[in-house]
Amino acid sequence: MKPGLLMGPVKHGNLLEDLSRLVPKRALTRRESAMIAERIATKLRGDAGALAPRLDEKVVAALPWIVEVERIDDLPKSGMASAVSGGWVITLNDAEPEVRQRFSLAHELFHTIVDEWAQRLLPSSGGYTSDERLEQMCDRFAAALLAPRVMLRSDWASGMQSVPKLAARYGISRAAMRVRLLELGLLEQTPRCDRTEAR
Repeated sequence: MKPGLLMGPVKHGNLLEDLSRLVPKRALTRRESAMIAERIATKLRGDAGALAPRLDEKVVAALPWIVEVERIDDLPKSGMASAVSGGWVITLNDAEPEVRQRFSLAHELFHTIVDEWAQRLLPSSGGYTSDERLEQMCDRFAAALLAPRVMLRSDWASGMQSVPKLAARYGISRAAMRVRLLELGLLEQTPRCDRTEAR
């Protein structure tokens, strides 16, 4: 086994089935897909007993359907999930920053959860292909898993409103934290540039 490889025990359980029950048996709107991603992330965190702001990677590696989490230096993308006998292997690009690897791990984890029903529930719509909608949902899940809504809102309400400090607390990039705060309505969208009319 390569150094840095985390092995999750292959064990049986109903968590994956429980998570699947949170998903309607019909095509989802964009708003619904975001809500479902949030619900699945919340349930997964709760069932795993992951109460600390910074999610421990071992929580993912220990999930019943995750056979292993591995890192490869020359992976041509940020991450990938591969179905194998007994579950899934998640491979991460070891050359990328730790915060990027953590986000990629959560993103790929969602691929393992939704694999069987993604195409049916996320048809092409609104100018997005089914695959593009799936990637958006995976990103929303990753953000919700790494920076849970209730926990982040509580921090914000208590006065911790610095993007860099929150990013460090939850172990994600500043850019990802900014997007998450925007999603939750805690930050307002700022214009790219200020325009003033010529007088």
